[in-house]
Amino acid sequence: MMKYLLSACLIAQFSMALACIIPTGNEPSTILFQKDKAPKSFIIKTKKFKIKIDKQANGTYLYQSWGAQSPITAKPSLVIKNGTVEYETQGDRYYYNFKNKGYDYTVVKEFGGAKYMYTLMVSDKNKNTVLTEDGEIVNK
Repeated sequence: MMKYLLSACLIAQFSMALACIIPTGNEPSTILFQKDKAPKSFIIKTKKFKIKIDKQANGTYLYQSWGAQSPITAKPSLVIKNGTVEYETQGDRYYYNFKNKGYDYTVVKEFGGAKYMYTLMVSDKNKNTVLTEDGEIVNK
């Protein structure tokens, strides 16, 4: 009897966990993703920049950027704190969002083919895109 009761409890817990992460079709396509599934740190290089994104202890994200030829051991040319991450279930995309002096910085990580692709997008306070650059993951 105890074995059946334990099995029923485990099935109920598993069902509740799945209900939290499987889209039903009624929610918006962009949702806040489970924080433990988003990458905690990565570095991308675009034509003009190296960008490092790190998850902080408080759960927000830190954006740091350098010129493309600068080492990441140098002082960053731009640092933005308190970024967020969102996950879009359709298209398997992560959006790392940062705000700084009226500009929105977004690094999009999306699955395409056999690997992830990265794009930096910067828009002004009127939502006009002022920069878009594709990037690739790098070690340093």
